[in-house]
Amino acid sequence: MKPFSTMTEGEAERFMSSKERHRVYAVMARMVGSASVIDLGCGRGIQVGRYTQDQYYGVDASPELIKLARRDNPGYKFDVLGIEDVMPMGHEFGIMKSVLEHQPALEDAIAIYEHSLTLCGTLIVSWHTPPVYDTTTIMRVKAELDEPIFQNHYREGSFEVPGVQVKTSHVDGVTLWTVSS
Repeated sequence: MKPFSTMTEGEAERFMSSKERHRVYAVMARMVGSASVIDLGCGRGIQVGRYTQDQYYGVDASPELIKLARRDNPGYKFDVLGIEDVMPMGHEFGIMKSVLEHQPALEDAIAIYEHSLTLCGTLIVSWHTPPVYDTTTIMRVKAELDEPIFQNHYREGSFEVPGVQVKTSHVDGVTLWTVSS
């Protein structure tokens, strides 16, 4: 598997280049309102226009995606960081769009999820393949990358954390978690 952090310039140009955007992004932005937000796994920064420069901060493990995000969104703050390397900075909200299901192992996804909970007051997680299945399976999906990426279907209950409340909602086939402690 080729991780997102090593994608090529060409892959980064193609990744999420479609002008069509899922309605879940607007729903997430309405939930955040004018609060400060950290976009965990921001990719090309395609959603920054929903936020002001002062409230938004994006991180992604891919240097190529961050280069494009900076180019296309001057004035917004982006850093090349794996989510597990981000330090708490007092953001009121964190948003994570289709990040956890692309982790190669459940243990990695859980570690990222639990660390993300320390970075903000409320975490909003969107899932295209939510953990509602009885077994963990892995599918190969092409996406916009030259090599396949993995799409995990984790077990239901895999992400339970004591003392953490998860409210589940659905937006046009995408599962949305609003997570707070």
